[in-house]
Amino acid sequence: ILPLVVEGKLSPLQAEGVALATTRFNRVFTSNSAGSLQQKGAVQRAGFFLGDGAGIGKGRQIAATIRDAFCRNHGRGRQLWISTSRELIEDAKRDLNDVGCHVEIHDGVDLLGKSGASGKGL
Repeated sequence: ILPLVVEGKLSPLQAEGVALATTRFNRVFTSNSAGSLQQKGAVQRAGFFLGDGAGIGKGRQIAATIRDAFCRNHGRGRQLWISTSRELIEDAKRDLNDVGCHVEIHDGVDLLGKSGASGKGL
């Protein structure tokens, strides 16, 4: 995260949000809220809610968090970015590119009704 701050791609406040999110995502639970054991081999991770106001750079923080996850997992796994505004996809692509996260992006609306969608990306 620090190199993104040094390069001016994240503000210190945004970097703090990314650090908090990645810390939470790396927390693994061994039981559910009722205290019973999960199925053998099942993994449950903590979540993170980013509730900053308009113009703070939530998209940039999400992009940096996704980049961190890809780096930690050597490109394995899936990251899902959901937005209520379809118009924000271009902003998401820009933010991902700006933080150096060059992944294939799938627009879910375009994929609805198509079978056999494959590949890694968002």
